[in-house]
Amino acid sequence: MRLRELLCACDFDDIVPHILRVYPEHASQIPWYREAYDILCHMKYKENDGTISVEWVNCTDEEPYIQIGNSEGDLWESNLGKHLEIADNVHVSHVELAARCLWSITFYGYSPNDCGYWGHAPRNRYEEQAALLEHRQFANYARSANKCRKVLSESIAHDALTIEEWRVYARRERHRNHPKRMQDHRQNLRIKQLTRMGKVEYDIDRILRRTQQFTRAELNYLFDTKLITPATYHSRAYDRSRRLPNLLETLTRYGGVTEVDPITYTRVVVIISTDPEAPIEAHEIGCAAEIVKHIGGQSPAAEVLWAFGTEEGLGDEAELLVEWSY
Repeated sequence: MRLRELLCACDFDDIVPHILRVYPEHASQIPWYREAYDILCHMKYKENDGTISVEWVNCTDEEPYIQIGNSEGDLWESNLGKHLEIADNVHVSHVELAARCLWSITFYGYSPNDCGYWGHAPRNRYEEQAALLEHRQFANYARSANKCRKVLSESIAHDALTIEEWRVYARRERHRNHPKRMQDHRQNLRIKQLTRMGKVEYDIDRILRRTQQFTRAELNYLFDTKLITPATYHSRAYDRSRRLPNLLETLTRYGGVTEVDPITYTRVVVIISTDPEAPIEAHEIGCAAEIVKHIGGQSPAAEVLWAFGTEEGLGDEAELLVEWSY
């Protein structure tokens, strides 16, 4: 049986309990598992001779577990075309197996183009300053300091060191004197501050990129918040008339992302975006209002700012961007 046959034979609602049982730490990620499932069930698979192994793994330092092999990091269309190779001592239902395979396929992101697992280049001046400070701090203890100072990317600079240079780096860092430790502490605090400001700047930029209904002045309050919880959802209805109902169903049936009790949030920004070639239609406004009402209902004391926006590349689907904060 190919993976695509397994997934399409299982209803997502039957898969959810197994995700919650096997991966309880992913309880807040169910909306994205739903997106991934819909993408996979509508994607054409690439026929190949590959296999996805399903077997028990016994380690000395942890409990035995079922491992899904040869799928993490591979192209989704390739994974769909692989045959499942299940060990004789593995006895799980099809829906549990589907849940485990979904977890494995989405290890690096919940869509084929999602690179969120990996780091990213600096996206604004704050992140550039933070990266520069991190690089300078790293170069202080690297043997090839002059070489490293020419490299702007910290990850590239790390890769530039040999094993012996890493030993020197660790020894120098370990034997820092008190003034140097204090200097590093101050730099770390500044890096943390700049990194946070960079994330806020990125959040503001992506809101303003989608809509002109807000001004930057209306969003600058985000710099003074204690916590921002951003979330982006995409409809996977494959039917323009169902794009907003699909988003509403995802929110109401599978919940949304919050790092704290939703009642704690004092402000919420909601942007419902569509492709410029497929703008919101009159009959969709009521469903959009229901989406905003549902999100606002989770944080009844919060001020809700919402607007329609545009985002190229969405096609017949819609995007929901939410920024909870307090």
